[in-house]
Amino acid sequence: MPAVSESQRIEPRTNMFVLATISWAGASGPVKIRNMSASGALIEGTVLPPVGETVLLRRGSSVAAGKIAWCKGGKAGVKLDQKVAVSEWMPGDSTGQTRVDQIVHRIRSEKPTAEHLPVTSAPLISSSELRTLADGLCSLADDLADDMDFVIRHSSRLQLLDIAAQTLRKVAASR
Repeated sequence: MPAVSESQRIEPRTNMFVLATISWAGASGPVKIRNMSASGALIEGTVLPPVGETVLLRRGSSVAAGKIAWCKGGKAGVKLDQKVAVSEWMPGDSTGQTRVDQIVHRIRSEKPTAEHLPVTSAPLISSSELRTLADGLCSLADDLADDMDFVIRHSSRLQLLDIAAQTLRKVAASR
């Protein structure tokens, strides 16, 4: 099943970069939750369960049950059985991030017009340059995420690296 486009989403997604554990049918492993809404999550991991598999996501005291809706390229979508409070899955205080995500969702749900687009005379950076930069940021974030002491101390900064990489990829895709 292909990923749902942003305009088809009912609930806004909160971008995040948090480590969690996924378990299913006697197996479990680490995953990164890349984004989450009250009813679903995008996860990334080296070993993921097949589509349709019932799973449990755990992060600290937060636990959510669901099913794998799609799986491709080390990423999977999880449809949660019950709504969750996304803020409980975020590192530290997520008030600012939640507000930003709500604004982005509102902007994306509106049809942009020419008056919303900024006029600039700056030279354009190519899509491939943007993707290369995004790949570099992801690689850096992945390397840093391997150090659990660093993750504990700087999880919100890791999240910012991931959000920056996602934003660069979206800009590259729009060109």
